[in-house]
Amino acid sequence: MTDSDLTVPADGDAGEMTAHFVSSIVELVPGVGPTAARAIDYKMARRKAARDREFQIAVVAAIKKLWEESENRPSIEEVFDSDEYLAAFERCARAASETASETKRARLARAAASAVLLRGIKGTENDMFLELTERYSDLHVWLLAFYSDPAA
Repeated sequence: MTDSDLTVPADGDAGEMTAHFVSSIVELVPGVGPTAARAIDYKMARRKAARDREFQIAVVAAIKKLWEESENRPSIEEVFDSDEYLAAFERCARAASETASETKRARLARAAASAVLLRGIKGTENDMFLELTERYSDLHVWLLAFYSDPAA
């Protein structure tokens, strides 16, 4: 299994719209505006593609880890062809593209992998799990861990 096996989610998030807005404003500058706007567009598109690729590689690493640990696992084709996996992946990828926290991006990658590979979880429980993973920041997770085990 390689990282190219993943389905690439469709683009269309708020960051892209903001970049185009900034680019449009820069275009209004006489003389160098259009050239600067194209340079900004190019740089933003490359950075977004690199972040998306990093997230996809993190999801593949999480899937490999869960795959090796699990005894009752579906086939890879079954996972990647399922609508549940695609929905979980797109949801987590969208949330990952909107955060700057690397630890939250890692949690979202693990959530995307575990959302489908862990059998026996109902759809509503899976949706609640993904929603909580999206919503909670690093501070929330640290506080939850602290209150559940203060000695650690």
